[in-house]
Amino acid sequence: MRRTLSAAAVLLATLTASCNSNSTTPMITAPTTSGSTSVFSGSIVTGGTAARSFDAAAAGTATATFEFLDQSGVSLQLALGIPRLSGSGCFLSRAVTVTAGPGSSVSTPVEPGTFCVQLADTTGQIARVAAFRVTITAP
Repeated sequence: MRRTLSAAAVLLATLTASCNSNSTTPMITAPTTSGSTSVFSGSIVTGGTAARSFDAAAAGTATATFEFLDQSGVSLQLALGIPRLSGSGCFLSRAVTVTAGPGSSVSTPVEPGTFCVQLADTTGQIARVAAFRVTITAP
């Protein structure tokens, strides 16, 4: 009988304490994904093309930003698309002509899958082998 009273007293004390508590119920939110960012760097020659594939883990917008070229004043084609089965280049879905620097980017909506970015000297403006850097963000 004494154990029953002690157990009842503990239960009552616990219930009373929880009723007087000012705690709040935590909100449950869906996890968010920040996507991925990668750097595509290399060199490109006069009239040449450089391409690289990347993956999108979710639906959203993929963006390629042309950040650096070691020759000033050169305009190149920056494009996004899907990789060719041969592994050389892309089937382009969106292309722009840009010079390296702020605001030099191309974006396109994507679903989960594999895509590619391509940089091309379509007008032969590169005077010599040029180093470049493109940042890719994908969902």
